[in-house]
Amino acid sequence: MKNFWGRLSAAAFALLLLLTAGTLCFADEDSTGQQPAQKGNGAAESQRLMIREPGTYTLTGSMKGTVYVDPGKGDVKLILDNADIEGITEPAIMAVSGDSLTVELTECSYNRVADTGSNTEDAAILSRVDTTFRGCGCLQTEGNKRFGIRTEDADLTFACGKYLFLSKETGLFMDGKKAGTLHLTGGCVFVNSEKDPAVAAESVEKTAGMLEETEKTDVRKIECCREGDCLGCCCGKKCRKSAAEEDDDDEDEECDCRESTVDHPGPIVKGTVSNAASELEEGENPVTIVFGEDKQQVSVSEPGTYHISGTCGNGSITVMKDTKGVVLILGDLDLTNQSGAALKIGNSAVVKIIISGNVSLTEAASADGNESADKAVIKGEAGSEICITGDGTLTIDGKTGDGINMGEDASLVIDGTMDMTIQAADDGIRSEQDIAITDGNVAVEAGVHGIYADGVVTIGEENGNGPDVQISGSTDGIQGTVVNIESGTVTVDAAEDGIEAEKMADDTEVSVNMTGGTVQIQSGDKGIDSDGNINLIGGTAVIDSKGDDGSCNCIDADGDLYIADEYALDCGCEKETD
Repeated sequence: MKNFWGRLSAAAFALLLLLTAGTLCFADEDSTGQQPAQKGNGAAESQRLMIREPGTYTLTGSMKGTVYVDPGKGDVKLILDNADIEGITEPAIMAVSGDSLTVELTECSYNRVADTGSNTEDAAILSRVDTTFRGCGCLQTEGNKRFGIRTEDADLTFACGKYLFLSKETGLFMDGKKAGTLHLTGGCVFVNSEKDPAVAAESVEKTAGMLEETEKTDVRKIECCREGDCLGCCCGKKCRKSAAEEDDDDEDEECDCRESTVDHPGPIVKGTVSNAASELEEGENPVTIVFGEDKQQVSVSEPGTYHISGTCGNGSITVMKDTKGVVLILGDLDLTNQSGAALKIGNSAVVKIIISGNVSLTEAASADGNESADKAVIKGEAGSEICITGDGTLTIDGKTGDGINMGEDASLVIDGTMDMTIQAADDGIRSEQDIAITDGNVAVEAGVHGIYADGVVTIGEENGNGPDVQISGSTDGIQGTVVNIESGTVTVDAAEDGIEAEKMADDTEVSVNMTGGTVQIQSGDKGIDSDGNINLIGGTAVIDSKGDDGSCNCIDADGDLYIADEYALDCGCEKETD
């Protein structure tokens, strides 16, 4: 699903690098030819891990030296996954250029960064660019020279996670000609400094989370994230003291790590909400076709209205390519095809399918056990436009492939008040372009994806009642480059991700967006997962995404997360793990 990872290692420190990021030099020389710094008389080397290109870098393991961030321009994200970095003659993390730095803590990870008394820059973390800390883990920062973190002419944001700053002097020190603003939008930040002030900033803006200065005798160690004791270091609910320091009479302090990381929603890309087929109307005097022993294949090559019914154990309906203005009224129809799609819409054809009776369409393996040629019950080829509507019942059974499969540049709209049931060996509904379900009752049981689109998946429509969409038995529930839920009810039971927005091309916006409706997700991995942004603007969501290890994977956004104040989100993380 993601780009695959390369691996570099030195001593016990491993660096996992997304190949979209720049080349790192972590050896005897960096890319400038500079020799690694030395500590004392031949003591342990201080390595410099150079980051010269924008991108995402995952750090795990132990290292003595500096992660030096200097891309010139662009954004850099450092993902700390149980990392222990000790700067010797420089800060452990030092960002000197770029547009922004994000430090993300993996779920329930414990991370430590520290410097020594030999640090020439006086801080365990030094940043000259706007810096955001986020993620559902813990970070302990030890400023053994002077400061825990020092920024120069830059803003500092804590959006999620749990942090402990231990320092000889000020824990959070914001410096420069234009001292930046400290933003607290979530998470729990404990600062313990041996000298006042514990926090030095031009201004502090707190919208959520907790910032607390602690006495040296009351240091709150953040052992909650160590293996076997994940006491809500994130998981959308609590921020806790260590077990030894908890007072039985004290209630846990709220620390919701599902707080917004930005103060406004990101861009929302709209997909197909109508197509030419939706505008077609029934014509007078429709052509009547009845399947039976003497009628097993129906081919439509002229525009018009066709009323089709009957029963056939091995037949099909085909609308020929480039045929526009076709309305198929399906009455009581039971149609199975053992060599291809039961209903096939050719290239660039425009067809409205009206379900007026009890309709059953099946794609089955042939008598010799071979898969059907189309591997779909309803097949819309490249450039086709299909609208499925009506007030009857439609049962789709894809025994070897997809329920509905749409080709390149094809569009699919499902509306009306009909009841649609899909069973499919692969994907329930799949499109190489967009899918829009604006009304009706749609129940999908699929072997792989419930609903999948290379483009935009839209559920409901603005100010509408919306559909009732139920997905079960799938590996992933709903997946697209963009997933928009505008109204209706969506219920997903998936083995892995419930709703996912996946980056499929470098130049596309990627997001999950809710502007209305009700979502209920039970998933074995992420509840809502996005390679880009997540915008929860209107509606409600109840998510149960606890894994076997008790971890809570409610929401995961690689980009920005926006949750409106009025949005009702229940991550189901109130349950404690043993």
